This record gives sequence, structure tokens and C-alpha cells, in this order.
Amino acid sequence: MKSESRKVKDRIIIAKIKKWISPLLIILSLTLLFIAGNISKHLTSMRHDYDLVSTTVIENAPPLVAFTTVALGGFRGILADILWLRVSYLQDEGNYLEVAQLSDWIAKLEPRCTEIWSFHAWNMAYNISVMMPDYEDRWRWVNNGIELLRDKGLLYDAGSPKIYFELGWMFQNKIAGNTDDANQLYKNKWAEEMTELLGSGYPDYEALAKDPATIKRMKEHYKLIPEIMQKVDKKYGPLDWHCPLSHSIYWGYQATQHAPKEKFISGDRMIYQSLAQSFIYGKKTCGNRSNEKYTPDLNLLSKIINSYESARKKYPDDKTVKNAYYNFMYLATTILKKHNMPDAAQNTYNQWQQNKIPDMTIPPFKKIQ
Repeated sequence: MKSESRKVKDRIIIAKIKKWISPLLIILSLTLLFIAGNISKHLTSMRHDYDLVSTTVIENAPPLVAFTTVALGGFRGILADILWLRVSYLQDEGNYLEVAQLSDWIAKLEPRCTEIWSFHAWNMAYNISVMMPDYEDRWRWVNNGIELLRDKGLLYDAGSPKIYFELGWMFQNKIAGNTDDANQLYKNKWAEEMTELLGSGYPDYEALAKDPATIKRMKEHYKLIPEIMQKVDKKYGPLDWHCPLSHSIYWGYQATQHAPKEKFISGDRMIYQSLAQSFIYGKKTCGNRSNEKYTPDLNLLSKIINSYESARKKYPDDKTVKNAYYNFMYLATTILKKHNMPDAAQNTYNQWQQNKIPDMTIPPFKKIQ
């Protein structure tokens, strides 16, 4: 009887526990959901603050891109990785047309990731282009890289200063540089395009304002805004827009304008480097002008020195800026001496002395050759 009585009591206790356990679990679940909701709001706010929200609908995006960014959510990254592996395989197989198409898809899957735009544009302009034996084919691939950044990257990721910098780098390094055997063709092709667009001389901005067809082509095809060009010209020029270095200056300026407090050292560095290259090499970077006699442009020189000194003030603790300023002032003094411009050389040297860097020793004027 005792054992039976004990069993009855146990059943009663278990029944009472079961009676209360469900409400307790419901209360606990609601409490945890409330806590999770508060944490989620905080995390969502942080994602917006750090620009980690990739599902936001992109302005001016085609319907397919807008739909993809929202519908696929986090799975876009997985699909992009799969396509990226496919691109590597196709590139090894020499199937470059499909590489271009897949690269465009990958970029559209992650339209706010500047690194993806940069990588695929660089891959086309540098890796694939040099595999082409024909220089005309090379130029098409270099142009494909530029167009991917300019026509699509800027559309989807216009707030990123780095994408403007990457576009400027194409002009500074790939077209104006000489690391590619086909570099002279690139310079010639770009000069021809700019001659067709702007004529053979410097832009007449007043005349341009009365030519809506040209302005439309500048803005829509080349993403060149005449008002910004004029600002850049006034601050750093006059610039020859047939030269790729003038365009790297333009895009470097755009990069700084899109950066917080206009501080983006890569953009400022691109500006003074491109200006310095223009001064050092003259028209040799402009296409179809390699045989022109070079004379240092003293008007340009003052703008270059101002850009270096402006960068020094903006980034006072950066050693690379200090070294670049020192090296250019030494080189400018040397160039002016060699071109029999003693007064200009002395004035440049005096300005160098006046704004010298405390921890760097400037050699005597007579010893600079």
C-alpha cells in the first residue's frame, strides 16, 4: 500500500510540474525574444554605421541588380564565390569572353564591394590584356577594365573614394606608364578619343557650355563633368586632357572629394605624382607627341609644388609625403638646371629651403646636378 501511495504522490507532483512548466517556458521564450530583439536593433544600427548593409536597394540600378541584391540576401556571397572559381578556370582555358561576362555578374552580385570591382577591372586590364599578341586586342581589354569601373562601378558604388582612385590608377599606371609593350598604342588611342571629344587644343569651357551634345557625351560616356574639370584645371593646370595623366589627376581629385573631410591620402598622392610625371616627361605621356621637344612647364611647376605642400599640411606625420616632396624638389631643381633655366632653378631651390622638412638636409645649390 505504501508503494502505491508513493506512486500516486509522485504522479501528482509530476502533474503539477507539467502544469507550470509550459507557462514558464513560454515566459522564458518571450523574455529571450525580447532581449534578442533589442540586441538585433543595436546590431542593425551598427551595420548601418559601418556601411555593412548590402541589401539596401541601389539607386539607379537596373531591375535585375536591384532584385538580386534584395532577393538573394546573404546567399549572394556564396554564388559570387562559385562564379569566381569558374572565372579562374575559364581564364586558364583562354575563354576570355565568358570571363568578362561572369566578372560583370560577380560585381553585380556584390555591387557595394569596391575590391570586387577593382579586382575584375585590374584582371582584364593587366592579366588578360597581356595575353593578347595583337596590340589592338590588348587595348580592348584595357578599355574593358576602365569601362567596368567607370560605367558600372561608379554607378553602384559611387560613394567609395577607392573606386575613383582605382579608375585613376588605370590612367596613371597602365596608360601613362611604360610597363606594357603596347603602352604607346594606349596613349595614342586615348589621345584620339579626347581629340574627337574636345578638339585638338585646351577645352574652351564657355564654348562647351553651349554644346549640349558634347556635354551629354562627356557625362554619359566618359563620366567627365565639365564643371569639375574646370575646377581641376584651375587648381592644377592648365592640363592637357589628351594626356592620361590629366585624367588620373581628375579621378584622384574625385577620390578626395568623396572621402570624409576630403582626406584620402591615395587620392592626394595620385594628384602630385601625376603632376610630377607630367613635368618630368612632358608630352611623352600624351600619345602621338613623343617626338615633341620637351621644355619644363614653369606654370605647371608652381601648381605641383603647391600640391605637395598641401599634402604635407594635410598629412603632417606621413613620411612618404615628406620623402616625395623632398625628392621632387631635388629633381625639379636638377631638370631646370639641365634645361638652362638658372633663375627658375634658383627660385625652386629657394622655395625648397623656405619650406624645408626639419629632419631632412638640403644639399647646397651648386652640388645639385
